[in-house]
Amino acid sequence: MQWSNDKANQWYAERPWLIGCNFIPSTSVNQLEMWQEESFDYETIRRELGYAKGLGFNTVRVFLHNLLWEYDATRFKQRIESYLEMADRAGICTLFVLFDDCWNDNPSWGKQPNPIPGIHNSQWVRSPGSRVVDNPQDWPKLNRYVKDIIGAFGQDKRVLMWDLYNEPGSSGRNCGPEKNAFALLQQAFEWARSANPIQPLTAGIYRGISSNNKFKQFLLEQSDVITFHNYNDVTNLKNQILDLKTKGGRRPVVCTEYMARTIGSRFETHLPVFEQEWVGCYNWGLVKGKTQTYYPWDSPYNAPEPKVWFHDIMRENGTFSIFQEMEIIKTITQGYGLKSLREGLGSFQSFNYQDHHVRHKDYLGYISPMNSSSSTLEKNDATWNIKPGLANTRAVSLESKNYPGFYLRHQNYRLKLNQNDHTDLFVADATFWPKEGLADKNAISLMSFNYPDHYIRHRNYELWLDLQASDDLFKKDATFDIVPPLAL
Repeated sequence: MQWSNDKANQWYAERPWLIGCNFIPSTSVNQLEMWQEESFDYETIRRELGYAKGLGFNTVRVFLHNLLWEYDATRFKQRIESYLEMADRAGICTLFVLFDDCWNDNPSWGKQPNPIPGIHNSQWVRSPGSRVVDNPQDWPKLNRYVKDIIGAFGQDKRVLMWDLYNEPGSSGRNCGPEKNAFALLQQAFEWARSANPIQPLTAGIYRGISSNNKFKQFLLEQSDVITFHNYNDVTNLKNQILDLKTKGGRRPVVCTEYMARTIGSRFETHLPVFEQEWVGCYNWGLVKGKTQTYYPWDSPYNAPEPKVWFHDIMRENGTFSIFQEMEIIKTITQGYGLKSLREGLGSFQSFNYQDHHVRHKDYLGYISPMNSSSSTLEKNDATWNIKPGLANTRAVSLESKNYPGFYLRHQNYRLKLNQNDHTDLFVADATFWPKEGLADKNAISLMSFNYPDHYIRHRNYELWLDLQASDDLFKKDATFDIVPPLAL
């Protein structure tokens, strides 16, 4: 059964903003070459995961393959364990992909062919491939594969999520059959659920099925976390995020594929949207290598290296194809795009009622007019001790100056002043992400730690936690200026 919205949102709130890439070492032409014992390149994987860490990435998406399990399940799982140890040392959690309908059909075990010069992803292989997809009598071994892999790693906190089927029924060039793909997708969710993992299950909504109600509705109803692919421009990205958040029941949304420079999907345009919307994101490709995904999808045979790469970020030696992208990525990841707030006493002035300040009164949150003639009590009520977040020290919590140990928290969406009882619920309710102001980037907005997309805003002079809206009034009501403390 699909996780409840509350369970999914609580899981998401316990993690930092997810930012990373689809990962395969530069020495591998496809997922089989990455994982086969003879070509499992420990040193390159370790080094290139270090590159990801250096960018501030905290997660990667990695493709597995059923043939690896069929050939030698025990040793394959040992190599997964070795990989997870390397990723964990780099501070990186992993989203594993189990099936894939993209690119070349008829995968085979053994030494993989060399890349075809100039061709994008020239030797990537489907899993399990059309022969098995179209023959349900072969599915019992897929059942055992799913249950054994998730059974082995389904309680492992180094694993972030399970992406059960990449682009099922893909109909584009070099992509797999739709026949039986939907039935296999349904079975994959059933098999995975029966293994009882602690991690959420998902499969991504992509262009080929975004208008297919059967596929899309199934994924919205079965995915614990909604995932999607988007290689379009930023306007299209914003619209898709809004659509999925709305139709997905406000559960977490993560983009598991994006970034194709020459068709308008770029770090400088898309990363600020992902961060602002608190949507996790995985660009395609890290290091230029044998997959040749720096070439565009339709690149011809023997094409020269493009001046502007399609995917990928770095060369094998760790230098960048576009140096400015390193600055863009690190600017975001070094603080997850959060505003830095100085610890200590401060007051919060309403952006659109500038004579009003955030205060508590009768243990409830308000904005009230303040000036030099305001009483000492009023000034104390409107002064806050800005502290590292109770639930996450990268966030903030606001302790009352005149009621030490009492914090501003949300309860039933109303902002209240309550004493810290040290429960998990309280510390989460009293923790907020300081973001660039929705109405003015020089000001701040405070987003709930455990209700992503919800911000503190004033309504009729009362403080509420409301779902983010796009209208100007909401943006202004949810924006505040930090000013010197009204009481010292």
